[in-house]
Amino acid sequence: MKIAGIDGTSQGLCIAIGNWDNDEITQIGWLYIGSFYQLDELDPFHAITINIPIGLPETKKEKRLCDKLAKRLLSDRGSSLFKTPPRNTLTQTDPDTLRLLGVPIQTQNLLHKIKELDEWITPEKQRIIKETHPELVFIELAKGQRLLSKKKDDGIKQRLALLQELPIFKTLPLMEIVFGEKSHYQAFKVSDMVDSLACLVITTRIITNTAKSLPEDPEKDATGLYHSIWY
Repeated sequence: MKIAGIDGTSQGLCIAIGNWDNDEITQIGWLYIGSFYQLDELDPFHAITINIPIGLPETKKEKRLCDKLAKRLLSDRGSSLFKTPPRNTLTQTDPDTLRLLGVPIQTQNLLHKIKELDEWITPEKQRIIKETHPELVFIELAKGQRLLSKKKDDGIKQRLALLQELPIFKTLPLMEIVFGEKSHYQAFKVSDMVDSLACLVITTRIITNTAKSLPEDPEKDATGLYHSIWY
């Protein structure tokens, strides 16, 4: 069974493709694509998770409950969850205008990807593709241990070690897979690969019906997309 975890970057999508067999991931491959529309050209996935917002508020006044609940779980790592932009800001390009509209610089860097996803995805596609956030995985696995910055090797290795403890990765040497493969993929960073693996963890929970949704009973946006972050 082919599943995926996707880390969205300002340049494109870093995709960890996993082969799910007998309750574990038996193989991991990497793919980098520039556009969500390229997903339509690939063989279908059974399930996908991604760390880009799905289902947007219409205006600045509207807030997503899932973001509020996720920040609560993330605690002091809450800043890693970027503010979800309102749909009416997606066509703006001027940084000063966007700041006045409440869109911080971190979100601005991903705005064109959020816009593309919002245009591409449909309620039908959302049955396969769910929103998640990698740090929700690492916070849970760390069990109170302080998480180091992903901008440094220590933080990357810490997160890979936490993932390696999961039974679903028991036959896969994650350190070798990530650091060994990175030389072949100049388009994305090691941190992108690690985040896509965390997303892949949530994908396995979804297909085994062990994932949880924030909130449990999510609302829909104006286009029929659920406001829901899975973990």
